[in-house]
Amino acid sequence: IISLVLIMLAVTSSLGFFRKGRLPRTGRFLMMAGVSLTGLYHVADVMLALAGPALLSVDLAGTLFEVMHHEIQWPVSLISLILLSSGIVIEAYLRERLEKQMRQAESQVTVASEQIVESEMRYRSLVEQTPDAMYCFELDPPVPIETSLDEKIERCKEALLVECNGAFARSDSRRSVGKTLGLRLDELHSANDAESHSRLLRDFIEQGYRLVDHELKYTDQNGAAQALQVSLSGIIRDGQLHRVWGVERDFLEHSKTKAALAGRLHFQQFIASISSQLLTATDSEAKRVLLRCLDQVGQNIGASRASIALFDEQKQQILERFFWSRLGDDPWKEWAQEEFPWLWPKLLRGEPVEFSTHGELSLIARIDAASLTDRGIETVIAVPLLVSGAA
Repeated sequence: IISLVLIMLAVTSSLGFFRKGRLPRTGRFLMMAGVSLTGLYHVADVMLALAGPALLSVDLAGTLFEVMHHEIQWPVSLISLILLSSGIVIEAYLRERLEKQMRQAESQVTVASEQIVESEMRYRSLVEQTPDAMYCFELDPPVPIETSLDEKIERCKEALLVECNGAFARSDSRRSVGKTLGLRLDELHSANDAESHSRLLRDFIEQGYRLVDHELKYTDQNGAAQALQVSLSGIIRDGQLHRVWGVERDFLEHSKTKAALAGRLHFQQFIASISSQLLTATDSEAKRVLLRCLDQVGQNIGASRASIALFDEQKQQILERFFWSRLGDDPWKEWAQEEFPWLWPKLLRGEPVEFSTHGELSLIARIDAASLTDRGIETVIAVPLLVSGAA
């Protein structure tokens, strides 16, 4: 029995069942109980053999010794083997389950890493395709927001450029992003006019680290008057200012072509502002920023209502998730597929739709018009957002 127990313990140890880890200890307890039971039996047997005749009568000691060997030894051995076997099986099952969970976790980490890389590529593409100059300055170490205003302004001037797009590098006459990264904020061309530059940072801080369409007029090193339209957004974590994101455009250059490109410029500025807000929003700010952007979209195009909605393929409904209304009313109930047989297929195919309940309509489109009229709607613009090819 002792040999068998030692062999089982050796095998158990070689399989790693005694390694430390966050596993339930049921199996280990059962194995230790089996070993302990066997050990206690043999200790009692030895003590009875050595001390029994001296403490008890010879006949009584002999009777107890015979009972232990003929009546108790087999049940003790059987129970010990059952405890050991159960402990090993349970421990093996638990470790296999843990290894399976680890493999699943590794798979999830791999998928998450690929998604991060894909998101980074989309982000880079968006930043590079934006016609306006975009950049990010990092404060190292971060600046506590309780710091005095003048000290925060000086600390912001020492911030280093860590990200920018090609448009920003070209606007600073360095032509490439690599030559531009690492510059301090007070080394940019616009910082040549110290008074204007300090006023920009002062307004940025005083307005809660958010500055939209600030007109930065300054004189460059050649003495020429320049004007930039600047939007800044600060990233604050744990009561400290860590980064400053910015979007700027040449205000004078836009003014020269304002008559011919008024509509286009207005749209570009609006998109740049929305993009800046979405790119710089933290997870905790996401909902508030989305609602604010909806407000801006609705106001920009003169709409009465605006919403971001999701397709529910199981219920065949469109569910409004984020909602804005100029009138202050509540979101509508779900939009069911049967109510919009003309609009629904177009949206699923990713086609932007502009629809009016007035004018000549086909028979199928009249169902959509009636559904919109019931909700008090005259015109709708719906733009599907495609994610991985799906609306």
